[in-house]
Amino acid sequence: MKKFIYENKVAEFIADTKGAEFTAVFIKRTTGAMRKMRASTEFASLLKGGVAKYDSKDKGLLVVQDLDKQEIRSIPVDSLVSIKFGKVTFVISNNKKEN
Repeated sequence: MKKFIYENKVAEFIADTKGAEFTAVFIKRTTGAMRKMRASTEFASLLKGGVAKYDSKDKGLLVVQDLDKQEIRSIPVDSLVSIKFGKVTFVISNNKKEN
């Protein structure tokens, strides 16, 4: 099943899932390559201390755990193509008219 979600609602939507596993398809900023990642926002066990030198929200990044590599990664929200929870795929709409 496919549904649509506005880009400006994605971070809030994922945060509301409280760490549920999802699959993200996005375009990497560095290479322009399409990437598929199994991820979760539940990653406290991987933190090694320290504080990020930037605010991920200000940079439009979604900080997640890459479940296959067991590492912390950042996904650019503006390059997300889709996210999948269970059997439901949410296609990202770049239409910013809805707030």
